[in-house]
Amino acid sequence: MALKKRGKTWHCHFVVNGQRFRQSLCTTDWREAQAKEKELIAEAQAGKLHQTSTSLARQSFVDAADDYVTARKLELAAASQAKEKQLLVQLRAYFKQEPLKAITAKRITEYRAWRASQTRDVRAGETVQKAQCAGPATLNAELGILRRILKRAHLWARVADDIRPLKEPGTIGRALTGDEQQRLLKTAMTRPEWETAYLAAILCLNTTARGCELKGLQWTDVDLFTKTLTIRKSKTAAGERIVPLTTVACSTLARLRARAESFGPVEPVHYVFAAFTPKFIFAARW
Repeated sequence: MALKKRGKTWHCHFVVNGQRFRQSLCTTDWREAQAKEKELIAEAQAGKLHQTSTSLARQSFVDAADDYVTARKLELAAASQAKEKQLLVQLRAYFKQEPLKAITAKRITEYRAWRASQTRDVRAGETVQKAQCAGPATLNAELGILRRILKRAHLWARVADDIRPLKEPGTIGRALTGDEQQRLLKTAMTRPEWETAYLAAILCLNTTARGCELKGLQWTDVDLFTKTLTIRKSKTAAGERIVPLTTVACSTLARLRARAESFGPVEPVHYVFAAFTPKFIFAARW
């Protein structure tokens, strides 16, 4: 067991159960270095510190995030993978090449304060207002990613007692009133480019379909003769169902079908809410 100073930073060197550990303590204070060395020795004796974890601890956050994403490919569905990649965007931007072992409870608290201070412009009628980019739910989700990355390097235990999830709002919102629904639909009809959103809103109101269910809807799932809609992919297995269509829902789907056919032949496997990319012909200039 030994403490050595390299430059201005203290490093420790000790052996536990035949395993040799060498690690920077990321501090210039001798007393703090002593305390950190005792913590590392206790972790090693408890089997929570391994030679592999010490090498992971030296990784930059960006490299550790890449390794984490790769490791999660076999564990998550494609949609969940995409969500985790999105949650990593701001974490990457903040921690960058910072080593995992340098991410302390103070740094995590500073990150959450930085994220909470970010704002975006939101248009409300004729005025533009500032809205918070990241609320408690988003910050907790990002913290979950950071926690799993630090756990892989056996570093989360150092900060676990000092970091707690933020309290999220207890309400899930409320249903729109009849007047609010009419006002929403009336507003959506005011611009031609909002037609798809307008038709999707009508389907949601008349079929109780979730947004993710509408996005995965294909024409093979629509039967206008029997007036049924088959939800084959939902948020949960219980959400897979056959929905009877109202007259309004049928006319909305017929309108969507006519719109799709205006772009070309429609196949059963095509999505009801498809994204159309215009084709441009570029003339070569010499």
